[in-house]
Amino acid sequence: MQLTIIGILHSGTNSRGILEAMLRGIEKAGHRVLRFDLPAVVAEFQQQSGKDDAAASLSDHLLNRFLETARSNNVNLSIGMWSIGVLGLPRLKNKQGNIRSLHEVLGLPHLLYWIDSPWLAQGKTIPGDEALRDLLNSPAHVHLTMSTSTAEELAGLWKWRNVLPIDYAVDEDMFPPAQGNSDEAEYDLVMANAVGNPSPTELMLRELESDRPDVDAIRRDLAVNLVEPCVRILEKLAAPADSRKDLVQALIDQRLADPHGSTLAFLAQAAKKGSAAEAADALTLDLISYRNLMRTMRKMDSWRRAFDVVYFSRHCSTLVIGDNSLDDWPYKEAVAPSVPYEDLAQQYRRGRVGLNVMRWQDDAGLNIKPLEMACCGLPVLQGKRAGVERVFELDKEVLMYDLPHEGLAKLQELLTDPERRNALAQAGRARVLREHTWTARFSQIVSALGL
Repeated sequence: MQLTIIGILHSGTNSRGILEAMLRGIEKAGHRVLRFDLPAVVAEFQQQSGKDDAAASLSDHLLNRFLETARSNNVNLSIGMWSIGVLGLPRLKNKQGNIRSLHEVLGLPHLLYWIDSPWLAQGKTIPGDEALRDLLNSPAHVHLTMSTSTAEELAGLWKWRNVLPIDYAVDEDMFPPAQGNSDEAEYDLVMANAVGNPSPTELMLRELESDRPDVDAIRRDLAVNLVEPCVRILEKLAAPADSRKDLVQALIDQRLADPHGSTLAFLAQAAKKGSAAEAADALTLDLISYRNLMRTMRKMDSWRRAFDVVYFSRHCSTLVIGDNSLDDWPYKEAVAPSVPYEDLAQQYRRGRVGLNVMRWQDDAGLNIKPLEMACCGLPVLQGKRAGVERVFELDKEVLMYDLPHEGLAKLQELLTDPERRNALAQAGRARVLREHTWTARFSQIVSALGL
C-alpha cells in the first residue's frame, strides 16, 4: 500500500540532512513524500506581509498552509525531527476545549524522531513542563528513539503511550565506498566528533601517557567527586536526607561496577535496599531531579570519547571531523572542520578505520555514525556499548573494545592486516545495505504502526 507522508523540515544542518535522507529512503520504498518546509513557509509569510497590510498572523498562515497540504493530498502520516513538527505548528482546541496538537485534532499520526534524548532536547524544558509533556503524549504521536533505555524511561517514567525504539539508518546513496584500495587513505583512523566532551582531569592526562591507561582509576576518581553534587541535586526530593544520600551512593556504586547497566534497573535495585528505598521511589516522580542526577552520574564515562581518540592518536595518524570540544585535550593530529551532512562521506573515506565512541547521553543504543562509516566501506572500531550486537555482528561486522589498550590492539590488527580490514569492511557494509537503510527502516516503522 502506498502511503502519502509529509516531512516537516526545519532549519539546521546535520539534523535536517538526516531527516531528508530518511524521506528519500521512504520514497525509495514506493511511498509519496511531501515536504513542508517550515523556514520556507515562514519566509513566504514574511514576504507577503511585507507587501500588503494583511492582518493574518504567522500562526494562521502556517495553519492554513499545512491544512491545505494535508487535506488536498490525503496524507496518511507526518514526520518531524524532535518535537519541531508539533511545536513548530499552531496548536488548536479540541471539542473539550483543551489545547492539543494540530495532528491530534486532524487525526493525523505524527512521528517525532528524537535523534537526541527528550531529556536533553527542547532546551531541556520537557521534564519540568507537565503541560508540554501532556501535549506531546498525544494518541496521534509516536516517539522514535534509537535508545532502548530512553524508550523505557519515556514509557515508564514519563508515561508516554506511544514509544518505539528503532535503530538509526542511512541513505546508502549518500555514503558510497571509496574507489580503490583502502591503503591509499590519508589517515589510519577517522572519527566524527561533536560537542559534549568534558575537559580532562589531571589523572586523565597522566593516564594518557600510559600504555595501559587505568580506566577504573579514572572512574573511581570521578565518582568520589560526584557524590556531593549528586546529593545537592536531590536536596528538594520528598525523602529523608539519609535516604537521599544512601540512594546516591547506591547508584554510584552500581554504575562503577557496571557502566553499561540500565539506570532504571539500578534504581529498582536501590529501591530494595533499606533506607535508599524512599528516595528511589520519590525520584521516579521527580523528572527534573532524575534527569539532573543521571546526567551528572554519567560524567563517570562521558570523557571516554575524547580520551580514547587522543590515546589512539599517539599511535597512529588520526583525523577528527568537527572542531568541537577537543581544545583542552593533548590532541596533536589532524582536524577537519564540520561539513554539511551530504559531504560527510568524503571525510570518512579519508581514513582506513572508523572509530565511534558514544558520549553517554543514555545507557544503550548506537548512534548513526558507525552506520555511516560502515556504509562508506570503512571497518568500524566501536567502543563498548549495550545494544551494538543488535545492529552489527561482533567481530564479523564490527570490532568492539572495552579498555583503550584493547582497542589499540584491535586497531593495530586492522592496520597491519589488509585482508582482515577489508573483510570487516565488506561485512559491515553488506549488513547496512541489507538491514539499515532508511528504506528498510521505514518498512519496520510501518509494520510496527500497523499502517
